[in-house]
Amino acid sequence: MGYRSDVVIAVTKVAYTKSILKQDLPDMLKGNDSWVVQKDNDMGFFWTIEGIKWYESYPEVQEVMDWLTTIESEEHQSDYIVNGKKQKPWEQDQYGFLRMGEEYNDIEELGDPYHFDISMCREIVTPFS
Repeated sequence: MGYRSDVVIAVTKVAYTKSILKQDLPDMLKGNDSWVVQKDNDMGFFWTIEGIKWYESYPEVQEVMDWLTTIESEEHQSDYIVNGKKQKPWEQDQYGFLRMGEEYNDIEELGDPYHFDISMCREIVTPFS
């Protein structure tokens, strides 16, 4: 059965476009798997993955984590145009990552998930809910 997590990843449209042009979008996020849900809005592109075995030893997970590291390192190299305004990279994180494991305190945040309105909420479910 294994230990499972829920994962949400968001990137700005700038970061997504750069990845498409460089053809380095991780395979897991290309929309080929029905268990990976991709959506977009004005803030950027979002992927939701529920019930995944998110082990960093898995190649597909490592590919995603390496990609996020690449986005993070690139965001410190140049200015970005956001809504017609020039911004320094440190004024806006280019990605947000939130992983919630099965255990109550197993939470991992990278980038700035809150910039993308990503937050976590645990709830109690009963047979009467």
